[in-house]
Amino acid sequence: MVNIVAWIKGRSPEERYFDGARKGNLKAVGALLASGAPVDTADRYGRTALFLALKYDHVHIAQSLLEAGADPNHRMPNGKTPIFQAIRHGSLGGVRLLVERGADLTLRDEGGDTPYLYAKALARFQICQELEKAAAP
Repeated sequence: MVNIVAWIKGRSPEERYFDGARKGNLKAVGALLASGAPVDTADRYGRTALFLALKYDHVHIAQSLLEAGADPNHRMPNGKTPIFQAIRHGSLGGVRLLVERGADLTLRDEGGDTPYLYAKALARFQICQELEKAAAP
């Protein structure tokens, strides 16, 4: 049987940071940020903790990360930004938060999609409506 405490203690600060974002553990994320962990540290795929929080619809974690200075327009190697992650996983709250925090809705991924086109392709119609409202003058 695995000793979970020893396993957790043996993990790097970055792994604990990403785990906290993935699991919605605000206390863990906050403690690591307070210790000086860079908010936009990326994993081997180019995802930051913000991407992981949005993947699992932990909007409260995403908000905390943005308040700590996370870049709402951080780009993965494929050109996707956090809003693409929120769209992919159907996080309407995440999309709204990112729009409020300055997500650039004109950025395109490597396939040429904007967030709106990506949402439309995934049939995320409620998110499309939200993006249309955000883009309206």
